[in-house]
Amino acid sequence: MLTDELRQSIRAAKQNWQHAAYSLARLTNYCGHWVRHGGWYPDRKLRLYDRRLGRWTGLLLHERYEVHPGHTTGQARRRRPALQLPFHCAARQPAQ
Repeated sequence: MLTDELRQSIRAAKQNWQHAAYSLARLTNYCGHWVRHGGWYPDRKLRLYDRRLGRWTGLLLHERYEVHPGHTTGQARRRRPALQLPFHCAARQPAQ
């Protein structure tokens, strides 16, 4: 979910682009509870990137963006993480 603060952080990163890619911290809500333990937080995901400075690798559902050698990744800074709302309850979660 893009909060106003997240939008501002993205705009700031785009105006002062210094890395090939930027990661964002996510906070996941599962069944109505924010999960801040068990390795779920901060769940950093690479979400802003210059497609000319890297490439997508990996298999479907496990793909990742890798920057080319000589380029760096940074972290989009903000006080609050991006909010991840995957499933409202366990009954709506697809079987794996």
